[in-house]
Amino acid sequence: MPSWFTFVTVEARTVVLAAGVTARQHGRTEVGAQDIALALLAQRDGTAADVWRRLRVDQGRLIRRLRPPDGPERSAAPAVRFDPTGRVLWDRANRIALLGGGDRLATRHLLLALLDGGPTTVVVAFAEAGITSRTARLVLARVPEIERLPKRPSVASRWRWRWTRWRLRWTALRLRWTTGWTVWRRVTRGRPVAAIAMLTPAAALFAGLLVSWTH
Repeated sequence: MPSWFTFVTVEARTVVLAAGVTARQHGRTEVGAQDIALALLAQRDGTAADVWRRLRVDQGRLIRRLRPPDGPERSAAPAVRFDPTGRVLWDRANRIALLGGGDRLATRHLLLALLDGGPTTVVVAFAEAGITSRTARLVLARVPEIERLPKRPSVASRWRWRWTRWRLRWTALRLRWTTGWTVWRRVTRGRPVAAIAMLTPAAALFAGLLVSWTH
């Protein structure tokens, strides 16, 4: 696990370990997105579990639909490595937690990362049960964060977490500017009239702000 695993809540750690057990039970040595989905559905505590209750989700039915056929059990110990789908989900949950401004990675971030994963089997099954990225976000907006960290991270760890957040936000902002500049050049290339028409409202707004500041 990465060095910032200290910022993962007790409930989210339980989900990852339960997903590892599920993977082992089905003869696999790596944790995938489907294993994490099954572990989230089996949770009785945490923010994600609150979503199931508020949306009145039939967790048992979804678990039966998503559970793969049993395979030869490799070991009693849970799998601790991610397969490509699990790694993508974990990284996406990390970005959601960091860009959301929080100080921990909780089950809500795992759920949102799962639902933002595109038209996979898991996402389709959740959508048919009434759970989409939009409905989950609407519910989570009304649910306070109730999950806890196992211990308070050190000052150095907290600074690393903040630095990673600032770096992600700067990267996202730079991407928006780059994309906007590319679109601007494409639209106005060889079209001076279009360029003037697009700049006029911005110039008028800037002039109005400048006048208000000087008076």
